[in-house]
Amino acid sequence: MSMRTSSAALLLLASGCARSAEKPEGDLIACALGGSDAFVRSCAIQRTATDGGESVVIRRPDGGFRRFAINRDEVAAADGAEPVKATAAERFLEVAVGGDRYRIPRIQSGGVAHAR
Repeated sequence: MSMRTSSAALLLLASGCARSAEKPEGDLIACALGGSDAFVRSCAIQRTATDGGESVVIRRPDGGFRRFAINRDEVAAADGAEPVKATAAERFLEVAVGGDRYRIPRIQSGGVAHAR
């Protein structure tokens, strides 16, 4: 492989890595990732109504994601065995799992979080 070809291949590989760290598409919510104390509006949320509440997928800027099942103020991880802690606030549910925290906005209807 020539030097020019290998350089082009490395450039393509690097551009693919940069793309995975771009801002995720969708409605942005505040999150504090990797044990950070600072919340930043950099995670995207997707909500789907279910019989008992809603299913929520939160996409991180690094390409990772978390899935949660929310029934009123009760939150459960839908994608793993890590324990989830949810704290209810007036305008959002703060959900902590692993070293990450997410502020999931409430959709007002009887004061509970649910899909739009």
